[in-house]
Amino acid sequence: MNRTNSQLILYVFLLVYLMYFLLLRDKNFILKALNIEDEIFEVKRENISAFYTCHDEIRSVNKVLSHFRKSYPRAPIYMFNDAGNSFLRHLSMRYEAKYHYYREHAVTVSHGNYWNSSDKAFRYVKDLIFTAVDSMSDWVILLEDDSMVLKPLHMEDLRYDMNGADVDFMPQTYWWDVIQTYIGNHTPGATLHSWYNGCGGTVFRGKFLRKLAMNLTLIYEQVEIFRDLSITKFKSWNMPSDQVLSFIIQINNGSIGYYDHFADYNLVHTWYNFFFGETHIVHGDKSAYKKK
Repeated sequence: MNRTNSQLILYVFLLVYLMYFLLLRDKNFILKALNIEDEIFEVKRENISAFYTCHDEIRSVNKVLSHFRKSYPRAPIYMFNDAGNSFLRHLSMRYEAKYHYYREHAVTVSHGNYWNSSDKAFRYVKDLIFTAVDSMSDWVILLEDDSMVLKPLHMEDLRYDMNGADVDFMPQTYWWDVIQTYIGNHTPGATLHSWYNGCGGTVFRGKFLRKLAMNLTLIYEQVEIFRDLSITKFKSWNMPSDQVLSFIIQINNGSIGYYDHFADYNLVHTWYNFFFGETHIVHGDKSAYKKK
């Protein structure tokens, strides 16, 4: 190879390198030239993830996940099958959800999350915390078979560690005295609530849940304390998820409040929000449940 050819090859190499450096370093230039949107190339971290314990309501699960995906196409979804229908695995694949199957059935009622032991209740709480830790999202929404995300949430309106329905005046959601007394005595400086929250559609602050992950042994002990306090009033008690989660949040000095764009079929005053306001989350829609 003569000197002229060597110089030509060198010049071509330098020219190609210069074009690579000038063009590919500027991704926007390439995307504009190809008329391609930036989102295709760059998957942005979503600021919300979904936690969903399910069992065998196939139609409801499909409806819930479909609605969520319309608002959050890339947000992580964590599905935990409570020893239910194995077809749910196919739905998890359809909606690109992380999926885990439990062989032991923990829930004690056909609809809703209730447990008759601390171990089963703790498993649920631990899975919720795991969702926050693994996704590293700012917020975690609790999905249930009757809760739907209708529109993307206004993140600036999520003001609490636990954001749910406006239930502060509903007698059935009031804490009994022994719970309020215990929280007041064991959580100095806590903002005491006379009510609890935590139904499907509730949104938790991810950072707060990740703080709970630092001491899961303590969280288990707190679940047992809630069980014992419940038994003192009710003698025997299936522990519902909304009460367990509210107790865990409050006993760890977390804040509880309502999200302005939350509608609940069971609360009359939220129907105004559903029909005349801007509803992002709805709870209590059992229209896709299996017929009895």
